[in-house]
Amino acid sequence: MTTITSIDNSSSCVLEPGLDCSEILEEENIICISLHGWDTLWSRIQPLMSLLADNGNQVLFVEPIPSIVTAILFPEYRVLRAGFNTKVTKVKEGLHVLTPPMLLPFASRSDLVCRINQSILRRIINNWLEKLEFGDPILWTYSPYSIHLVGKLGEKAVVYDCTDERTANPLVSKNLIRSLEIRLMRRADLVFVTARGLLDRKRAFNPYTYLAPNGVDFFHFSRAWTADLAIPEDIRNLARPILGFVGAIAYWIDLDLIEFVAQARPDWSIVMIGPLRAGVDIGRLQHLSNVHFVGKKDWTLLPHYLRAFDVCLSPFKVSEPIAVTANPLKVYEYLAAGRPVVSTDMPEVRPLRDVIRIACSKEDFVEQIQAALQEDGAAARQARIGVARNYDWPVLLGQMSEKIRQHL
Repeated sequence: MTTITSIDNSSSCVLEPGLDCSEILEEENIICISLHGWDTLWSRIQPLMSLLADNGNQVLFVEPIPSIVTAILFPEYRVLRAGFNTKVTKVKEGLHVLTPPMLLPFASRSDLVCRINQSILRRIINNWLEKLEFGDPILWTYSPYSIHLVGKLGEKAVVYDCTDERTANPLVSKNLIRSLEIRLMRRADLVFVTARGLLDRKRAFNPYTYLAPNGVDFFHFSRAWTADLAIPEDIRNLARPILGFVGAIAYWIDLDLIEFVAQARPDWSIVMIGPLRAGVDIGRLQHLSNVHFVGKKDWTLLPHYLRAFDVCLSPFKVSEPIAVTANPLKVYEYLAAGRPVVSTDMPEVRPLRDVIRIACSKEDFVEQIQAALQEDGAAARQARIGVARNYDWPVLLGQMSEKIRQHL
């Protein structure tokens, strides 16, 4: 049994498979200020907003402001698709995606640039709020930059959903982001955080701060074990066992560890799925015959890949500050797929130690993979699936909705 505990102990919610929790918000207008594009790597933001739209809410999903710099650093984001114009796309009933025009670069390092860009974005959003007839919206934001929007969109409530320690990003000005985020938390009606490591840090600035961990589209990823899915052609003929990783290949992923595993066990195949972030060097790994970088894959295809994996990997660098507060969404997806999981030792995976293996060194990582390969069975798979079911997005969003209703 997994307990998801809010900061308000009187209203904590114990989640069990099949347990009815709070209902998801209905008939609200929601402006989501995202840090990621809608069609980029599927994370926490897209499933929550998609569920809200499916539940009778109207959602305006605002993608991050693009610049020539972000286009270079994150080519898979396709941030320049709107050019110097604003683009609004109806994804489905109740969900519109607003792609801002290209604006000034270096907003993450200059408060002046940030203010200018957000001022332009505010006018764009208000224009579309009028066109879409969005009255009394909820401002649901993931971006510290959005402090410059607070109080200027006619919102009746402000929700800040904090998914990472933003100052851990080496590409931003830590002082600027810290200042913006503190101001945002103080103005927000309530704050959600995904990790216990964030809870005390953020609660100091807003007493209405709650732990709402990452989750999983349980039905989608459970198809890896409930459906007879075809193994993708690009990994179909790899030697077994196959060890797999799914996610952004960024500075926080321990590629030295991956290299160590590959060299220690050349008979194991390692598959790395996901976009390669700027500044990450994989040259030494590409020379290893048993390591395969297959690029970003469509979200709909991920269960096919997970079905092929014998063990799933979560190789965060424990030396990176972000590891202290990161709640790796991929682990819940692995568990929903019923696959054995081996992770480096991070605070947010320790509560899952009954159903995953946690390694404390490179050598131990290899040993834990070996043990996972030898001990996997039906009982272990059902235990993993049972835990993953507790983190199904509708259950978690229901909890978040109840906190929001209390403030509304």
